[in-house]
Amino acid sequence: MSPPAIRNDRARALQGENAGIVSRSLANLIDFGVAEAAFIGLLIVVGILRFVVGLERSIVVWQPSAPVVLGLQFVLLTAVFTIGWAGAGRTLGKGILGLRVLTSSGEALTFRRALVRASLCALVPGILLFVALSGKNLGIHDHLLRTQVNYDWGR
Repeated sequence: MSPPAIRNDRARALQGENAGIVSRSLANLIDFGVAEAAFIGLLIVVGILRFVVGLERSIVVWQPSAPVVLGLQFVLLTAVFTIGWAGAGRTLGKGILGLRVLTSSGEALTFRRALVRASLCALVPGILLFVALSGKNLGIHDHLLRTQVNYDWGR
């Protein structure tokens, strides 16, 4: 069974092209929201567990120190990116926006390459801004790791 045809002329013209800064930023914003939801869920679960084991007298949301918060958020954002990119090449945000992360030769990312790319993107969020300066819609991280983000409305 063939995939459904792309009906929108603009979308059909962009299929396979490198995605621009706006599409990539919106997708990353959605993915950041996913990581933050996981973070809030983790705070609630740890708070409940602290009550169950007797460390707290009532159920309260866990309030870790600032370095722990930053570390957990880095780990969760890196995990969200890595899991999506190493699998189908899409995170939730990229899927919603019709984007896919691939190698520069058009292949799926290996787990290792996805992890390095995700770590770099989570550690230096502003790295995406270099896409706006590139004539080819590639960021520094794309050049370093030989990756690209394409418009891809396929399954």
